[in-house]
Amino acid sequence: MHICCDYTIPVFELSTISEMPMNKASRFSGCVHSGRLLYNPSRGGKTQKRKYRRVRKALSNVGGKSISQRPEEANKRLEYGHWEMDCVESGKRKGRSCLLVMVERLTRETIMFKLSSQTQDEVQKRLDQLERKMGKKRFAKKFKSITVDNGGEFLDWVKLEKSCFVQKGKRTAIYYCHPYSSWGRGSNEQRNGHIRRFIPKGSAISKYTNKRIKEIEDWLNAYPRRVLNGLSAMDRLKQLELAS
Repeated sequence: MHICCDYTIPVFELSTISEMPMNKASRFSGCVHSGRLLYNPSRGGKTQKRKYRRVRKALSNVGGKSISQRPEEANKRLEYGHWEMDCVESGKRKGRSCLLVMVERLTRETIMFKLSSQTQDEVQKRLDQLERKMGKKRFAKKFKSITVDNGGEFLDWVKLEKSCFVQKGKRTAIYYCHPYSSWGRGSNEQRNGHIRRFIPKGSAISKYTNKRIKEIEDWLNAYPRRVLNGLSAMDRLKQLELAS
């Protein structure tokens, strides 16, 4: 056997190439070196075209604010109201449903919603419902900023920031992590790991009821945490309420 680049060609094949007319042999040799043809013994020595996977372009949040522009109150966890947001997906071929998970940076309070699909419209719809339920002022006070990754469901920052009560009013500020930097949402990533205790990776999230998801949320918010000196998120919230 003779080795040529990444492809293995039998000796008799090389001798066949040497008997080809010069123009055909050079074209064949060029195809082998460029990877456009592969030798396939199962096809009786016939060549076949190399298959290529199409690489999906990364989407960009044009005009969105970078995490480097986020206020120090959020970066250093100095005040309540700065959140991280992410989606927990269903397993492959297990449907389009997902969980929208929000974690507050100071108290580690967790809010979870089940979405029918991992899309911009579903995320905006859920935030709109939450704002209508809480009211504009209360929502803006609770959600001063939200940090997200560059997933397609979060790219329309204009709609995510826009209040559903006022046509040109804002309800929050959206900040984007740097690409491939999940540490920018460290609390979110850790919480997703905790959620996987109850909803294992590969599960169909559509099979989990809203009641069950609320039970998981309550457990997460009642769990004592070392980072909070043994307090739970609910305990820390009560502290802040008493101090205000």
